[in-house]
Amino acid sequence: MSSIGPEYVHFPMNNAVCFLAVALVFYLSSATATALADARKAATAYANGDYPSALTAWGSLAADGDPQAQFNLGICYYNGQGTSKDLAQAHRWFERAAEAGNSGAQFNLAVMYRRGEGVPQSDRDAIQWYRRAAEQGNDDAQSNLGFMYFSGTGMPANHAAAYMWFTIAAVRGNKDAAENRDRLELEMSATDVEKGRKLARECAAQGYKGC
Repeated sequence: MSSIGPEYVHFPMNNAVCFLAVALVFYLSSATATALADARKAATAYANGDYPSALTAWGSLAADGDPQAQFNLGICYYNGQGTSKDLAQAHRWFERAAEAGNSGAQFNLAVMYRRGEGVPQSDRDAIQWYRRAAEQGNDDAQSNLGFMYFSGTGMPANHAAAYMWFTIAAVRGNKDAAENRDRLELEMSATDVEKGRKLARECAAQGYKGC
């Protein structure tokens, strides 16, 4: 029997994924023409490998409170793109973006706390940020939250809850979650599987809140 796969700790920091994350976002109508121009300048510079220019442009937007720019700035500091690698600064900008509701930043913070990168290792904080990202529909966070319930990391093990989160993430297209759900099902009773499915339906109906 295949065992449950390890916690999915993909950190969206490689260049290919990072480029998708920093693709030009559409600003609300209240955004200024200057901010939009800076966002375009940053995205173009990053795509061309001109990380110092991207860092400068995002730095200005991030200082003005733009969550996407804060997230992108965190990526640059984490990777050392356009600047020296600085996990403390990466954490700082991810945290600001996360507090503003950026689910990618919330996910990245959770991984940093799980790994103890730039911050003291804390499963409790990791769970908090995974949950906040999961509540916004971030399937990677949902999958990792499922693994933490399965393994009893930072909380009592709960296979029904693990099955719930794996199922929710799988429905959203997360292949790792789908594989873990199917493997976990082989270890559960029919009653517990049905309980997990019921929890997944209820959680989805609640918009992933309070699950």
